[in-house]
Amino acid sequence: MKRIIPILIAILICFSVGCTASYFQSESILNWYPALEKPSCTPPDIAFPIAWSFIYLCMGISIGLIWHIWTIRRQMIIRLFGFQLLFNFTWSIFFFYFRSPLLGFANILVLDVLVIYYMIE
Repeated sequence: MKRIIPILIAILICFSVGCTASYFQSESILNWYPALEKPSCTPPDIAFPIAWSFIYLCMGISIGLIWHIWTIRRQMIIRLFGFQLLFNFTWSIFFFYFRSPLLGFANILVLDVLVIYYMIE
């Protein structure tokens, strides 16, 4: 039970970040995103909330499991995870709220570097 509580808290934090981000993107998803020219292989709109729910669940489990590691690297990994979660959040703001695919792309590049580094650590 001691291991489950940090995992559940981490999952709730990740989902809270996702729900907060959805607040900033809701208007653009209705009005701006449908008008974008997208490739034919773009998944249907229903796929995105399902995929992001799974992603946030996995992220929460990941950091919840790391919470029990008592090494010097633990703090650095948790900090790195926080940056990665922040860039997940800001992507929605850059892409949807500011309606800037360029800022969204730049954010994704930084996020990719953070995720790769997180996986290596």
